[in-house]
Amino acid sequence: MKATKIGPDPLRLQLAAQQEERRRIAQELHDTLLQGFTGIGMKLDALATSLPPALSKAKEQLRQALEQMDQCLGETRRSIWNLRSPTLEGTEDLSRALLTASQRGLAGTTIGVSFSVQGAPRKIGNVLEHHLLRICEEALANVVKHAHATRVAVVLDFTSREVQLQIRDNGRGFEPISWEVSKRGHFGLLGIKERVASLFGMLSVDSAPGRGTRLLVTIPTQGAPRVNAPGISENRCIPAAVRA
Repeated sequence: MKATKIGPDPLRLQLAAQQEERRRIAQELHDTLLQGFTGIGMKLDALATSLPPALSKAKEQLRQALEQMDQCLGETRRSIWNLRSPTLEGTEDLSRALLTASQRGLAGTTIGVSFSVQGAPRKIGNVLEHHLLRICEEALANVVKHAHATRVAVVLDFTSREVQLQIRDNGRGFEPISWEVSKRGHFGLLGIKERVASLFGMLSVDSAPGRGTRLLVTIPTQGAPRVNAPGISENRCIPAAVRA
């Protein structure tokens, strides 16, 4: 009997092609529109800061425009993330993906990055890995936009029941309580807080003016349900903690 050669699965090839096209579009949007408008926002923010008291009304209007721009950029960033693959590529491990994301997030800046892994690396599930990767990307975007830092350290720590992600910079810092009361979601931390809450985790922000910021995310890997619910209410999860 003549053997029949079976070629690649057409459906799998189609899905792979669609995924590659989504990644290409996401990268194009990130490298052009998102980066461009982020740069414009930073220049306008510097301009608003430099305005004299006599132009307080113009300064307030400029701040309101920047607030609206921040909201639009946040929506754009989420759309780009959704275009990308929701999980890590193939057999790629989380540590390598985080290193790549860190280098990519700081590319084109003068900020140096160090990356380290503690504990015994292991697979912790696609949902957890996806959110930790996005948290890292968003935290580094905040560093670039707000911190005025020269160095960032990213540490991934595996324990028997938890995984921790720490991002520490040597920037100008801020008063931690201010991001809770700011209607703008000071430094974009509210989006990170929502992701951590959806995973029943803890968020710790340690900062003060003039001494940088340390963001610590702790996520349980055992004994907690795995959900993906950005809108989950605070009373159904461990609330994020803020430490001065």
